[in-house]
Amino acid sequence: MDRERLSRRIAEEAARLLARDEAATVDAARRKAARRLGVARPAELPTDAAIHEALRAYRALFGDPHRESAAERLREALEAMRWMSAFGPELAEPLDPASPGSGAIRILLYCDDPDAPLQRLMEAGMRWRQRRARLHGPRERVVTVDVLSVYAGMQEFEFWPLPRTLRGTPLRDAPLGDPLPRTSTGAVALALRRPA
Repeated sequence: MDRERLSRRIAEEAARLLARDEAATVDAARRKAARRLGVARPAELPTDAAIHEALRAYRALFGDPHRESAAERLREALEAMRWMSAFGPELAEPLDPASPGSGAIRILLYCDDPDAPLQRLMEAGMRWRQRRARLHGPRERVVTVDVLSVYAGMQEFEFWPLPRTLRGTPLRDAPLGDPLPRTSTGAVALALRRPA
């Protein structure tokens, strides 16, 4: 395999590791991917930019195959946010009508008791899966979150319980470092009322 193709393969494996939260940083993902593929020479390792590009491609490729309109996605998000209203929910994806999004709808929840959202799901008799994920908080602090994934019909929702102290503070997506969009319940409702 030539050097360029090997580097691209390592970038793709690193992206998969980041997307599945099997590596906390780009560098850790690059090292783990290289080990898995039996590569030890630094010259064959991909750049951060190549891994970020592969991660974006991975997310686009493996998103929810049941893409819906932006308005329908927002309606579903609003319903879930109202259901979790006790936790001051924020939608963690852009309100872009041109980009309907795919995959799980990510909703941030703020609470003093990190088990309170799980109790809400249990009381409603909902089935859930739990996984660990990371965000970057203030001063580059890594915030580990026990994400609760649930399905309502064909749509997956991810509830991210966070300490109340993080409300209003800048948060970034751990793998890419991109700022995390955050939209209140009221702003989502207002976006749905605007004419298309």
